[in-house]
Amino acid sequence: MPLPSWLDATLRFLTSAKVASAIALLSLGMLVASLVAIPWLICRLPDDYLNPSKPGERHGPMRRVLRNGLGILLLMLGALMLVLPGQGLLTILVGLTLLDFPRKRRLLLRLLTRRRVLRVMNSIRVRFHKRPLRVWRG
Repeated sequence: MPLPSWLDATLRFLTSAKVASAIALLSLGMLVASLVAIPWLICRLPDDYLNPSKPGERHGPMRRVLRNGLGILLLMLGALMLVLPGQGLLTILVGLTLLDFPRKRRLLLRLLTRRRVLRVMNSIRVRFHKRPLRVWRG
């Protein structure tokens, strides 16, 4: 059974050499950007970031808009990096740390204190001579 004409045209467009080259360049760019930006952002977290009793930071409206915009961008890029080369999960986690949403602190503590995630983040921090993230139990 033949494909509908719109689907056939879309598939031909997506598999064209120009589009494939653009996707490859975008993928390579995201890989390089994530290899630079993600460790930088992880190292900027204070070592007591995972303290559940630590009050949230307050920022001015313009800074909040910029942080949320960057957080949304990192979430989208992280989702793309799940199927393209790059550090998708770490990019998503860093994007979540930048966003403002209800119960963010609880979600981040639950995700970032997972043994494997914490080990990767702390190995990045130690490599750049930052103190490891401390985890408060109790």
